[in-house]
Amino acid sequence: MRFPVKPARVALGCLLAVALVLPALGTRILAEHRSNAVNIAVVDSSVGNWTDGRSTSGTADVLDRVRGSGVGSLVVGMRSVRDYVESGDLTPVDVRRAGRGEIPAALDRPGQAVVIRGRPYDPDGTFARAVEALTTRFGARLSTATTPDMVPYLRVAGARDLDDFPVGYDQGRLRMLWQAGFHVVLALPARVTSGRTWLEAELDEAASMAGSRTVLALGPLPFAGGSAADLDEFTDFLRSRDFDLALPDMYSPAGDVAYASRLSGRLIRTHVISVTTDYDRHAVVVRAHRAEKERGVRFVVLRASGTDPRSRLPLSTVLDLAPPLTRDLPVGLHLGTPEALAAVEPAQWARALVLAGGLVLVAMTGFWWLGAMVRRRVAAALNATLVALTGAAGLAALLTDRLLPWQLVTFVVGSAGAVLSVLAAMRSAAGPVRLVELVGLAESPEPPDGVRRGGWGRAFSAYALGMWVAMTTGLVVAAFGARSLSMVGLAPFVGVKALLVGPPVLVAVYALLYARRRRASVRGAGPRARAASRGRRLTRVVRAVRPRHVFVTAVVLALVGYLLLRSGNSGAAPGFELSLRDTLDETLYIRPRFKEAFLGLPALLVALLLTARGGRFGTGWVAAVVAAVGTASTVDTFGHFHTPVAAALLRTVYASACGLVLGALVAGMLAWLTARPRSGRKPGGKRSKSRARRAGQSRRSRQSGQSRQRGQSGQAGAPGARMRQEDVHG
Repeated sequence: MRFPVKPARVALGCLLAVALVLPALGTRILAEHRSNAVNIAVVDSSVGNWTDGRSTSGTADVLDRVRGSGVGSLVVGMRSVRDYVESGDLTPVDVRRAGRGEIPAALDRPGQAVVIRGRPYDPDGTFARAVEALTTRFGARLSTATTPDMVPYLRVAGARDLDDFPVGYDQGRLRMLWQAGFHVVLALPARVTSGRTWLEAELDEAASMAGSRTVLALGPLPFAGGSAADLDEFTDFLRSRDFDLALPDMYSPAGDVAYASRLSGRLIRTHVISVTTDYDRHAVVVRAHRAEKERGVRFVVLRASGTDPRSRLPLSTVLDLAPPLTRDLPVGLHLGTPEALAAVEPAQWARALVLAGGLVLVAMTGFWWLGAMVRRRVAAALNATLVALTGAAGLAALLTDRLLPWQLVTFVVGSAGAVLSVLAAMRSAAGPVRLVELVGLAESPEPPDGVRRGGWGRAFSAYALGMWVAMTTGLVVAAFGARSLSMVGLAPFVGVKALLVGPPVLVAVYALLYARRRRASVRGAGPRARAASRGRRLTRVVRAVRPRHVFVTAVVLALVGYLLLRSGNSGAAPGFELSLRDTLDETLYIRPRFKEAFLGLPALLVALLLTARGGRFGTGWVAAVVAAVGTASTVDTFGHFHTPVAAALLRTVYASACGLVLGALVAGMLAWLTARPRSGRKPGGKRSKSRARRAGQSRRSRQSGQSRQRGQSGQAGAPGARMRQEDVHG
């Protein structure tokens, strides 16, 4: 059996695939390195708690301390009627006191109503802003009056509660924060009750007052659940006024995808930290820096624990966290005003080249996987069908701009590359050895112990080939995610978990088909073998099951379940793993993934050394199946589209080095164990004689089976020697 694609051609094919995706991939990499400024922000309601009751000089002193700690931005939200009632700017009046002179005569009317009193002369315009906001919502139901001593009143007929009604941004507060040197971020209201025009006017006024051009969504985005017309017009307003939209990275506010798809090139990833009373300073800092390195976060917002933005955050906590958050920034980042991620929308021709690069990987994998199982013509037909179906799905995605077909193609390409990396490396490790020796179809002209000496050089070169295939596949997958919506984490790769299962299964099927061919060749394919009933085979299989097999199967299933639980763009992790992650992140800048560095890639080197040394067929391919988890995880690293490509490359290099070192240690131990003589058994002992007798019987049965096959081939006029020449490499 001759492999249809040689390992050297696989390496060149992967290089061709990377060259094809380079235009789209280059656009993505340039966009990721264009925004390097990071800023630390605090929710202004917490700052208000620190300055309430202080004099002007006392307030300025607090703001200077916050600014000096490294905090450069403050998140300012709209104030509600309740906020102004608590500050004393507005006072609710009990309507049951009507007639006692508490309400002006013009507002003294029967019926359900809410009456609010302002401060005399309305010195800071709070009452006027409340009237404007309420008028846009209630219209003629709102009426106002002023007493002779210039105390303003308003009345909303039919209303029962106005506490949560947004009044607008505190313009005086915005002016003070801007003068103190802070970059002001405007928090969008979760509920707009006064209409789109009023909200746009508020944002315009706030931007002109504080010079702010960034809005933040801490809750549901305005008009996300309303009419599409309001949503379109409001996003057009944000774009026309040069507003950037900051979106949280760890949760998705309602409407984030709709806004992000309309505001490409105006998005800033934000990491919101809810600081608890028993916070771990080191863990908070390490995980914030991890968000900046791995998820492209440029805003880090500190807020009190809980969903209520008005809950208190101690000043001492901010003064404790801000310095390390700003002092030890990751390499390549600096303090400054964050910029939005540049728009990444490759042209159709660039995306078509990405599809072509993916099809190159699919074609090579199909030829390799199918070509070793069926005849060349059948393999070519099946592979052409696979490539055609994948290409059709990709073209459908290009023409309709639908996400699902594009994600399906991404999954097929990633799985193909992960499988190809293992199979190509295994074949390369075999070196000049005949393939029939590798799968057990012929006697090995090696020493009696069946293990060839050496093989380290072939194993290391094959490991390099496997990692090259996996890494180039990852770059192709990263090019599939070269779109703004994917890079900000709002259109993640949905095949993350499936990608960890598919390649190991395909490699296992490949190994099982080889094992079946091996058994058929050794035992012969006579009439008796074909006449064996399926029931008898099943009975033999069931009887062969031992408790250790059940135990190993349970352990494997538990590991697979844990891998699936821990995989994906977000997954639950135990405390010890989080602690180890933090240590590795702090030491290595970015940590390698556990499935690659400590499981899959060490198993790859073990499988390659066993293959290079001519070890047992089953052991080498079991290790290869585990290795497929590592190569799939390597590809999966690039499938996290929110992670910068440079960070994914560095992570893969670390994982490759760890896999090489750990795999060499394990492989060396296995080589030492297989090479050492068995103690307590003399060469002429009873067991040695019985083993030699069984080996002789097995050899004679194989020779007789091969003689019968040669006889049958001779009768058919096809020499057996000619058929075996096809199985010889090179």
